[in-house]
Amino acid sequence: MRLDRFWVSLLLTLVVLQSVTISAYRLTSEVSPIEESGPLQYTVPPTLIPKETPIPTTTTPPIMTTTPPPLAEPLQLLWNYDTGWDVYGVDISSNGELIVAGSRNYILYLFNKDGEVIWELDIGAPIDDVAISSDGNYIVATSYIVPKGKLYLFDVKGNQLWSKEIASPMRGVDITATGELIAVGAENGYVYLFDIKGEEKWKFKTDKSAYGVWDVAFSPTEDYIVAGVDDMNIYVLDINGNLLWKRTPGEKSYIYGVDVAGGYIGAAAQNLNVYLYDEKGNKLWSYKTEFSNYDVAISPDSRFIAVGSWDTNLYLLDKEGNLIMKYEIGDYVNRVSFSGDGRYLVVASEDDNVYFFELGG
Repeated sequence: MRLDRFWVSLLLTLVVLQSVTISAYRLTSEVSPIEESGPLQYTVPPTLIPKETPIPTTTTPPIMTTTPPPLAEPLQLLWNYDTGWDVYGVDISSNGELIVAGSRNYILYLFNKDGEVIWELDIGAPIDDVAISSDGNYIVATSYIVPKGKLYLFDVKGNQLWSKEIASPMRGVDITATGELIAVGAENGYVYLFDIKGEEKWKFKTDKSAYGVWDVAFSPTEDYIVAGVDDMNIYVLDINGNLLWKRTPGEKSYIYGVDVAGGYIGAAAQNLNVYLYDEKGNKLWSYKTEFSNYDVAISPDSRFIAVGSWDTNLYLLDKEGNLIMKYEIGDYVNRVSFSGDGRYLVVASEDDNVYFFELGG
């Protein structure tokens, strides 16, 4: 009996010891010390860590930025008029009150500055270019029915005063401030000067070329004439028809359009460039567009240079040759002209329209 009790007691002791060992093992497996040498630290399951509010990166409120209102456009389109056919000639009186335009539908138009047609005339032939005297009293136009060309003079009421025919298509034309003198370029390579009565005063022969003289312009002082020629030269003639100088701007620089203002001479060329010269013939700069350029105009104060390009854009440059604005017309831009005060710009386009812009800034 004693032996049996001994074994039972021993067995119970072993069971108790085993239970304590298992419990101790479970405790150490659930909570494990991180450092043995210092105070005990325990890891906590991530799900039990409370989420903290993110610390702001700055204690100052964010800076609010606002976009300033856009500057006024340098060109504001006031109106356009659809003639129904290509427009190759346009000009504006010095005070900006009258605009003359010529279309390939044979019609010569006179508008007021609000875009209203004052009168229109059928002259019986496609119109290549037009000009109006600064005082608004006289209007000239060139036309052609190959192989001949014609020059016309009208008064402001639309009465034809005379016409002159030569054996060559006529192109660019200009008239002095009071209408006393008229310069015209022709495909036969001549620059002609006529008086107010239609009498030829002289003619000047340029170098041989395929299409002759494309454009002409009087200086504001009316003591010289600039001509743009298909022989790739800019010609400057005195009022008596003597050559002062000529310049070739560059390769393939067939000169389609010229203008003079503020002591500067502008030239629009087939080689994608527009050029600015001083009156002595020094080239100041060139600006490249995306296609042939057909005309150029310099504002009377020489602040702006307008370029009519066959890349379908109207360009506005400053007198240093920097681009101010490019305005998409949508078809060839054939002629450009500033009013005498530089406030308005008129444009003739292959899209059949006359455009009237006001300059801002």
